[in-house]
Amino acid sequence: MEDVEREQIAKLARVETIALALQDDIKNLRATIMSSQTNIVSRGEWLQRNGLVDQRFQDMGREISTLRTKHESDITSVIAKHEADMAALAAQKTPWYQSFSVAIAALGVIAAFIAVFIK
Repeated sequence: MEDVEREQIAKLARVETIALALQDDIKNLRATIMSSQTNIVSRGEWLQRNGLVDQRFQDMGREISTLRTKHESDITSVIAKHEADMAALAAQKTPWYQSFSVAIAALGVIAAFIAVFIK
C-alpha cells in the first residue's frame, strides 16, 4: 500500500508540475496577446484614417493639377509674348537688299564726285 501511495504522490507531483508549467505558458500567452493588442487599431479608426489619407491625396492631386494648369497657362503667355517680341524685332530689322541699295547709292555718289573732279 505504501508503494501505491508513493506512486500516486509521484504521479500527482508530475501532474502538478505539468499543471504549473501549463499555467505559466497560459500566462505568457495572455501577456503576448495583450501586448500585441496594444498595436491593433479598430476597424472604425482604420477606416477613418484611410479616409483622411485618401482625402489628403485627392486634395494634393487637385493642388498639383491646379499648379500644372497655371504653369501651362504661364508658359503659353510667355511664349506668346516672346513671339510678339520676335515679330516686333523682325519688323525693325532692315532687309539685306535695302542695305545693298544704300551701298550702291553711296558708290554712285562717290563715282559721280570722282567723275566731276577728273574732268
